[in-house]
Amino acid sequence: MSAHSHAAQVLLFADYHMKLIGMGIVDGIDGMPSYLETVQILADGSPPPMSILRWWFSMQYEPVGVTPARDFYSLRGQGVQVLSENEILAAQGKRIHTRPSDELNKQFADSFTAHFEEIAKRYPIYEELRNLFDIALILSLVEQEGLREQVGWHGTWFADRNALGLSRMDIPITVETVVNYRILNRKYLVAGISGGVWIDGLHHSQQLEKIENTKKPVQTQITVPTQNAEQELSWWN
Repeated sequence: MSAHSHAAQVLLFADYHMKLIGMGIVDGIDGMPSYLETVQILADGSPPPMSILRWWFSMQYEPVGVTPARDFYSLRGQGVQVLSENEILAAQGKRIHTRPSDELNKQFADSFTAHFEEIAKRYPIYEELRNLFDIALILSLVEQEGLREQVGWHGTWFADRNALGLSRMDIPITVETVVNYRILNRKYLVAGISGGVWIDGLHHSQQLEKIENTKKPVQTQITVPTQNAEQELSWWN
């Protein structure tokens, strides 16, 4: 992916904006507190231990639906979730160290995931992020299932970045630090300084579930036309 593409811009802006919500600098939605709002004094009157705050966008799909003939696929599930640092490291098989304050870290990630649809309605950047996740998963399916070979399409034009001539966008290489603070019991100042986006299309495209018809709700549909079809139709939902 080009570092100067619209896709790169979406990945950066969505991740940065999510951190702004997490630190209470930008409003989320009703019923979803920021991370700092959940930090409270412990029962013994001491401030809670603070760990590194890292939240990641990751894919969240159910197994991809596929007909027995493997000529129709459906993407199901919300598509996007937020994970805390420990969760993303565990998913990648890396050793992690848990601290008491990590529960609040995870709590914000879970809350953002649960309210994703509402947040995306308020801030369209997250719908754009989900579109990228959909595309990444679809491309993995196309590759894994050999769909290009089935329809005799080589994708020459789309595979050549220079031929396609996409617009070059100016993407920031540095951003202001996301930092905010709270004063607890007029005594303790708690500051948070906030990651990334992790897309694993191959993992999700390998999870297939056979479906007998296409009447069940789907997020995105992919129909594979036959090689001798007079007209090939494609659409994006």
